[in-house]
Amino acid sequence: MAHDEAEEFLATEEAEIEAVSPPATSKNLVRVYLNLVLRKWFIIVAFAGAGLVVTSYLSTQDPSTYVGRFEILIEPVTSAEKLTDASVLTRSNDLPSQELLNLDYPTQLKILKSTVLLSKIAAEVHNILPQIPEAAMLQNLQKNLIVKRVQEGNSRFDYTKILEVIYEGNDAVLVETVLKVTAEQYLQYSLQERENSLQAGVSFIDEQIPILETQIRALQGQQRTLQQRYNIISPNQQATNLNEAYQANQLDIQKIDEELEELRSLKSNLESTLGLSPSEALVVLDLSQNPERQNLLQQLQEVETMIAAESSRFTNENPIMQDLFQKRNNLQTLLETRTKEILKSSSLKGDNNPNIFMFQNTSRITMLDQLIVTQNEIAKRLTRRQVLVANQERLRINLDQFPTIAAQYDEVARQLDLKKGLLDTLANQRETLRVEAAQQDVPWKIISAPAIPRGPDGLPISFPPDPKKKMIAGMGSGLVLGLLLAIAWERSRNIFYSNSDLKFGLGYSVWGELPLLDSGIAHDKDALEDEVLPTEANEAIVAMGEDRGQQIYTNFYFQYQEQGIRSMAMTAIDNESGQASVTMQFARAAVNAGQTVLVIDTNLQHPDIHHHGNNTDELEQGLVNVLNSDTDPQQLLNLVHYEDGLAIIPVGTMNAGHPIRLQRWLSRLDPALQTLTHKYDLVIYNAPLLTVPDTPFLLNRTDGVCLIVRLKYTSQSQTHQALTTVEKFQIPVLGVIATI
Repeated sequence: MAHDEAEEFLATEEAEIEAVSPPATSKNLVRVYLNLVLRKWFIIVAFAGAGLVVTSYLSTQDPSTYVGRFEILIEPVTSAEKLTDASVLTRSNDLPSQELLNLDYPTQLKILKSTVLLSKIAAEVHNILPQIPEAAMLQNLQKNLIVKRVQEGNSRFDYTKILEVIYEGNDAVLVETVLKVTAEQYLQYSLQERENSLQAGVSFIDEQIPILETQIRALQGQQRTLQQRYNIISPNQQATNLNEAYQANQLDIQKIDEELEELRSLKSNLESTLGLSPSEALVVLDLSQNPERQNLLQQLQEVETMIAAESSRFTNENPIMQDLFQKRNNLQTLLETRTKEILKSSSLKGDNNPNIFMFQNTSRITMLDQLIVTQNEIAKRLTRRQVLVANQERLRINLDQFPTIAAQYDEVARQLDLKKGLLDTLANQRETLRVEAAQQDVPWKIISAPAIPRGPDGLPISFPPDPKKKMIAGMGSGLVLGLLLAIAWERSRNIFYSNSDLKFGLGYSVWGELPLLDSGIAHDKDALEDEVLPTEANEAIVAMGEDRGQQIYTNFYFQYQEQGIRSMAMTAIDNESGQASVTMQFARAAVNAGQTVLVIDTNLQHPDIHHHGNNTDELEQGLVNVLNSDTDPQQLLNLVHYEDGLAIIPVGTMNAGHPIRLQRWLSRLDPALQTLTHKYDLVIYNAPLLTVPDTPFLLNRTDGVCLIVRLKYTSQSQTHQALTTVEKFQIPVLGVIATI
């Protein structure tokens, strides 16, 4: 069951890779095709020569060519002429800019060669020469009409303001007609281009002016709204006025604060001196200035004076004294009553401060007046300060808001000025363009009339055809055709020709090449009898094979000495590549280099190792005998046969009626094969062909595979297909050996 699945898997893989191309880098492909060119150079050169001969002959049959030309001046020559040009005068306020004095020549040349202008020329030529189709004439103009700027030197400063127009053809009449029509069309183009450009400019301005006027009216409305809402005339001046008012108001507040400080200090001193508050001082003044109370005080004083005078004459019980005492009491009662009335009218309880009722002399009355005046001044300044603080807050708010309002106003004013300036500019430009449009002079001038060079006889001068381009094209076509034929030939052969083809076609290292040895040639000449000695030719081949085998092993050794290759497989694409011979020569070279080498012949389909040994009779027992019996696979170690230091395990006797599939038995042989790998320095498997399904299973048990290719025989496509399979299974390809 496993065997059938393996066969199905390999068949599927082979079907998938049939169309896969060989892996090769661009560098490899270049070398491959270079080798092809070197091998088939005679074919390529022959075809190139044939193409050269054919085109040389055809060139002699080409008709002669007529070449005509004319020159046209497209800019004023002198600065004075340029400065008096209408477009310069009307578009320059002062001195004209350099941009007005320069012309974009690359763009101008592109326009003159445009399909639009050439179509007009072709149509006009067709009207004059009806036998020439218009479409054919257009294609001819695109190919043969040349427009270039005249240059007098090699420097970029040596370009002139002149354009040279060249046309060539096989018909002199056609050439002259084309040149004349082209000159007329170019002059007409210069005039129409200026008129169209100016008219387009006027139309554009006419469309833009109403739009600008509408925008200006809208901006003016916004400006008036801002002026009315925020009372703005000049934002800058108003900002200055606001700032000055704010500073002045701040100074007024500071001044009032200073005055309040002085008045409060004076008030404090007066209150301390009088022992009265301002309200109490006001009551004291009311008391001291009330007529009734003053009259009562005067009467009371008189009674007190009388009591003092009479007390010296009378006793207190005397009726006179009693009467005075009674009168004094009455006056005191009246005085107290009147004082209470005055205090009640002032809403002040003055009985708590005795200074209210004390006698107020002139000095105290003066200080009382000053205290009351000071209190009034403080009240006035506090009221004034409140007004100033409120005004200060209003100014601060206005100052905070004004930058935004001013910026909005300035932006509207800026936009308004910009639109007005643009409107004025467009209006002036419209008049400018109208002045330019009134000019009737043709901007460009023909300075060299359209003509074909003529000889002394007055006939147009013709030029013989130049065969160089056609000959080069013919030779190139021959080279390409020869190369394609050589490639087709190589593809049909489908073989490798040299080591270089192998190296750069396959992309792997080529260790060298070996001559094929006949299977009957022995390698131990001393052991052979005289009748089987090889011929001199075979001796030379054997000697060359030994030398090259040694060189191949040397290349292998130094390439992989660090990797430690212990086992490898030798395989090929076909049975004619000399796989067994190469395997034995490589193995003997390794033995000669001091290595212990074991060769195991696993090529069950085409066993050939025993044909390259010295004693075929002793090699009849081998790998097959172990596989066909129930013998312990370790018995494989006993089948090793030695020849001159080389260990060999042959295939053994094959049973034609019972074919053996190697893949089926590999897992059984793995322990014995691993033992052999550790016993010898190098184990070489003479593997089946790469086209055999069992081969990848064997190769996967080695450190790598060496591919043997027979030059001028092995198929390239089969080799690439087989290597694709190996690479897909990630089996290392160590190198390639070529046989000849």
